[in-house]
Amino acid sequence: MKNSKKLLTLATCALVIGLVSCGDPNYPRTFNVDFETGTTGVKIESQSVKEGYTLNLTKDIQSPTNSEQYYLFRGWYEDENYTKPFDVSTYRVTSNMTLYAKWTFPTTTPSEFSIGEDAFSKTVVWTQVGVEKESDITVEVIKAKRTPNMVYDDKLDAEVQDPDNPYIYTYNEADKETATGKVTIDKENYSVSFERDQSYGGAKYKFYIYNKGTLVKEVSDIQFKGSGLKDDPYFVYNVNDLEYLTKNDIPSGTYVELKSSLTLHSLYNEKRGKVFNGILNGNGYTITLKNNSGLFYKIGEQGRVYDVVFAGSISSNEPSIGVVANYNEGNISKINSLAVSVSSIGGVVNKISTLDKGGAGGIVGTNLEKGVISECFVSGSSGNTIQGKIGVGGIAGINYGTIQNMTDGVDPIVGAYNGKEASSTINNSYAGTIVGVNYGKIYGIKSEGKINTRRCENDVEGAGATNIGGIAGYNGVDGVIESCLFEGMRCVGDTNVGGIVGFNEGTIKNCMTGRRLRKPSNTEILERQFISPIMGSYNVGGIAGKISSTSKITNVLSTANVWSYHTQPYTIAERADNAIGVSHNFQTRLTENYLGRTYGEVISNELVAPKAGQNIEIVDNSAFVDYRFSYCLGWNYVVENGSVSGSADTELVNHYLGILGDGFYKSSSYGCTVKLPA
Repeated sequence: MKNSKKLLTLATCALVIGLVSCGDPNYPRTFNVDFETGTTGVKIESQSVKEGYTLNLTKDIQSPTNSEQYYLFRGWYEDENYTKPFDVSTYRVTSNMTLYAKWTFPTTTPSEFSIGEDAFSKTVVWTQVGVEKESDITVEVIKAKRTPNMVYDDKLDAEVQDPDNPYIYTYNEADKETATGKVTIDKENYSVSFERDQSYGGAKYKFYIYNKGTLVKEVSDIQFKGSGLKDDPYFVYNVNDLEYLTKNDIPSGTYVELKSSLTLHSLYNEKRGKVFNGILNGNGYTITLKNNSGLFYKIGEQGRVYDVVFAGSISSNEPSIGVVANYNEGNISKINSLAVSVSSIGGVVNKISTLDKGGAGGIVGTNLEKGVISECFVSGSSGNTIQGKIGVGGIAGINYGTIQNMTDGVDPIVGAYNGKEASSTINNSYAGTIVGVNYGKIYGIKSEGKINTRRCENDVEGAGATNIGGIAGYNGVDGVIESCLFEGMRCVGDTNVGGIVGFNEGTIKNCMTGRRLRKPSNTEILERQFISPIMGSYNVGGIAGKISSTSKITNVLSTANVWSYHTQPYTIAERADNAIGVSHNFQTRLTENYLGRTYGEVISNELVAPKAGQNIEIVDNSAFVDYRFSYCLGWNYVVENGSVSGSADTELVNHYLGILGDGFYKSSSYGCTVKLPA
């Protein structure tokens, strides 16, 4: 807030929260608020305020008439050390308290230096009294020389550049030069600003400030917001900087670095059609999104965004909504989506002709043909869900390009965090933990996510949640999904439900689905016995639920639990080559929860157990209930009294590896575990 010798108005409107006394004579309570204004001589009487009300500060703050002291009011605080700001216009009183007024006292010596708030400002601002006219102020500058700051690393036994303080800055008086630019004086607020004719760039400078030819201040290490060049990138310090990047076309060759965590009210219409072709290094800072759009409308072919953390919530009825960008044609990598709720109401459930009106993704809405997304992570926290009517994915709603190399595991939640069966409120279609609809390539992905849609006991084929997959809901004729693993908590829908793809018309190669079964750690939560169930009502498969004549499924393995309510599901799919399905669906589903039965018991309660399908070898293996053996094959097991024991059969392991092909390998840990490449 600003103030001067003149008046600073702090009038606010007292708003009442909806509380009811319920006949209590002591309600509402009142609290006493005192005001400490320091040595300024300003007096504000204490106020008696009803609980839940805001303050009513109608008294103007005015400097004493006999004082020669200049001062600036900087706001109210709850503590005398000014660490807890108190907004008198919005904060409500809930206890007795004292508020402290913070002041600064400008002098003829410049102080309180800052960079202008305008986007990528070339202006430096300071506080100073006694300046009569703009021409009295002159400025000289020295650009710092930057040298690497080397430190000794004991482990490497060598000098390395310090990652925390990578450079040392020094100033040489011989480099001093007169700075030309515009001086502006705000006498009411004792403010002086100097805008240089050309950008200072991201380098550090030393300033010499003269008033009427007399040196009044030297200040070092002033760093501006850059010029957007590779060696002098734009520095994003505030929301104005960030908004400029999102509301304008940014040309290729523009370099940008995030320098602080920011909250952005991101509006689709304000950035519609704008393309970011620059390179944004997030430096690990967090962008919290609000409203109805991702950070960028579109990342162009030359654009790159990396090392950014995202949080917040976006909801839209516009087409193609995603966290980093609504559309991507460039390169996105090392994005950490910690807690971003994405919700789209565009398009119509199960109606593919409306796909261009839908699309929602945890990283982008639509990844275009030249777009590449890699090394990203989407959290499975309760506040991080992706919902939509059609085209819904943990990474992208719709993919035409390449999504690759996320082997550390991504954990998105598509649908609700904890959806209930037969819930009519979670109605997604063409949905997968990686993409909703795939026309491009997905490679090297480990998904630990889950799909919670309106699901299962639907009596009409094609109704409800349709085309639901552990990796992709739908894989088009030209789509390729290779070397991917789905081991999420669940993948459940109504029609066309698959551990890798719900409906496959393209290629699935070297993929695997399923996860260890384990005994519940809490016997009261019996559902924990079932990890990675693939469940639906019609067309359900451990790898693909439904396939077309163009479908190519080869070198795949499924250890998932596969069930259906109406049609008989497949351990892998109706047709696949070089495929192995593990038959261990020996658990029984009861009405209220999942409950384990002894191995070999028949499935009951109207759930249909899977069959093999064409060109698929079935392994009858009961040991997957053991916590250690995620994907064990080739062991001879004995099950006695609920415990599992066994020994490895190396020849049988090699037999399975021969079927699965080069996409799998044998773990060295136990000598028996078949896994995807690391």
